[in-house]
Amino acid sequence: MAHFSNFPICWMFLLLLGRSEHFIHPVCPFTDSECDSGCEIQEDSFRNAGKNPKSCWIQSLDQKFLVFKAPGNLEFESRTLIEQKEPDSTFSIQIYNDTNISGRQPVMLNVANDGKKLTVTCQENKEVSAEEMDPNGLNMINGAGHKAIFRWQQSNPGKYMFESTLFPGFFLALEEADACLHKLVLRRVARDEVDESAMFMLTTCSS
Repeated sequence: MAHFSNFPICWMFLLLLGRSEHFIHPVCPFTDSECDSGCEIQEDSFRNAGKNPKSCWIQSLDQKFLVFKAPGNLEFESRTLIEQKEPDSTFSIQIYNDTNISGRQPVMLNVANDGKKLTVTCQENKEVSAEEMDPNGLNMINGAGHKAIFRWQQSNPGKYMFESTLFPGFFLALEEADACLHKLVLRRVARDEVDESAMFMLTTCSS
């Protein structure tokens, strides 16, 4: 039997409740110790927590996978067991620390393409894309908001939301542009609103 001595009880409960799809379960990719600040940080800044990023699949509630599409688009599509292991649907989640007391962890989402690391970002027009960024400028980020930093939170058991720090109140969401195109967008969601298009399942990638 697996040992869960270092696994938070709340995540054990979610793991047992997680619904199965392709023999995988949505789980929290981080332990409590990985989400602790543990160091002093300047106000209105974000610092890379120095933890190894966690590789995850990000799925909409209808179990479509978030996928990178060149040149920088992010879309949702159904995938087979083989297709879901492709690099374009494997996202790494890098945790950051800051002085915000909301309890919502700042994170950065990355995906690989042709040997390059691309980062999910919000643009000034509130479009969402994946772009290559200078890694030297991402260890310490000054400012209360940044286009590549999102605050993630658990909205319901096994469901998570990502709020933009650059545009507070706006969350990553799925938009059905047409019957064949489901893309990642930034959408305003009120605090008391239930918007399932802005909820995602995270699944730790398996080999």
